[in-house]
Amino acid sequence: MDADLQKAIAAVPEDVWAPIPYRSSTATLGTDKQAEPVCGADVAEVRDVVFGKNGRRVRIIVRRMWPTAGRPPAVR
Repeated sequence: MDADLQKAIAAVPEDVWAPIPYRSSTATLGTDKQAEPVCGADVAEVRDVVFGKNGRRVRIIVRRMWPTAGRPPAVR
């Protein structure tokens, strides 16, 4: 991940990130026992030029994962 892509991801507004529903411990998709949404990650789209300055402009789907105990947030 180069610096330009990191900047593009950092510039994604909060309201653009879409939550990914996960199965909860009660085996329900997207909700827990109290019917609250279960979300462990979000996805967003960014555009970037790959393969150098004369490369091709592409659409990249990025995922940010919420931290679990002892781990910092990550973007993949």
